[in-house]
Amino acid sequence: MSASYNPGGPEYDWVLSSGQPAPESITDKIYGNTLSISEIKIADIPDVDLSKTGVTKFGSFSVEVIDPVSDYLELLETVFDFQLIRSLISRPDFSCGY
Repeated sequence: MSASYNPGGPEYDWVLSSGQPAPESITDKIYGNTLSISEIKIADIPDVDLSKTGVTKFGSFSVEVIDPVSDYLELLETVFDFQLIRSLISRPDFSCGY
């Protein structure tokens, strides 16, 4: 339901954590709700530069732009020793088929 790993839903969990599509019962309900939209309100705030990470505040409203690649790399670095992998694959006696 979200392009991020941030919590969502009333209980902060859409229960879609394994990446599967939302059940049709949920998407049908969402679609049904879109049919009753009668107006769209747009906040009168300056544009947010989405190319720069950080938090931009407009009164009590804030927008946080993140770098998901950087966040994911930081997570991977806690799981894999990239320097060790780099030294392994750079050895002349190492070969790998994929």
